[in-house]
Amino acid sequence: MRLHFAGRQPNGLDSHLAETMSRAAQLRGFEISDLMLAELVFVAVDVLDHGNLDEVLTCAKHVEQNCAKAHAIVIVSQVPPGFTRGFRDKRVVRIYYQVDTIITSRAVERVLRPEQFVVGCADPAAPLPLAYQEYLAAHACPVRQMSYESAELAKCAINYFLAGQIKMSNSLAAAAAQVGADWGDVARAVGGDARIGPHAYLRPGKTNQHLERDLVTVLALRGRAREEPELVDSGVPVFSP
Repeated sequence: MRLHFAGRQPNGLDSHLAETMSRAAQLRGFEISDLMLAELVFVAVDVLDHGNLDEVLTCAKHVEQNCAKAHAIVIVSQVPPGFTRGFRDKRVVRIYYQVDTIITSRAVERVLRPEQFVVGCADPAAPLPLAYQEYLAAHACPVRQMSYESAELAKCAINYFLAGQIKMSNSLAAAAAQVGADWGDVARAVGGDARIGPHAYLRPGKTNQHLERDLVTVLALRGRAREEPELVDSGVPVFSP
């Protein structure tokens, strides 16, 4: 299977490939002519603002115009609900949306050992292309096929929950300081509860730009951006899990 990334790549990927793959150059970059050979192309342009998707569109159109029609394009960029279906309309190539749950400081780990794959499809009941199936199967984790809109909203929903955890941690850490409690001890107790779990975001801080982006999108979908301003922090992000 030939595979290429168009756009950003996870931090640390180059060094990992240099250590583990003798032909790492195949994944670090590509020539336009290579797109005709690639069975699977990932469009992974970083998105900080759902109001500006020009770079994603430009990259996706460029890939679509230069790849073989029988091959598949997977959009991994963090796009709002409705984007992928709108891009797919009137196009012949097979297009999918895959939820990106990369954590900047643990990018390679998240790429190599994902908990699940969430894949948005034009027809969730239809089998995925063989090359895509092979890629997903190599990670031995659940693959959840759903509509484009469900997958796109799932990404926003994940970040909405994570941002809520940070907001609650900030409030609880402040309460701990007021009563003389050790927030570190409290956080370990909270994380030890099976209903919350050890991977919850229990470190106080500010939401990063990616979390804020999806907060704004979800609130806009609900028509409540003005009603819940406390959930959106427009300051310089200092928290990056």
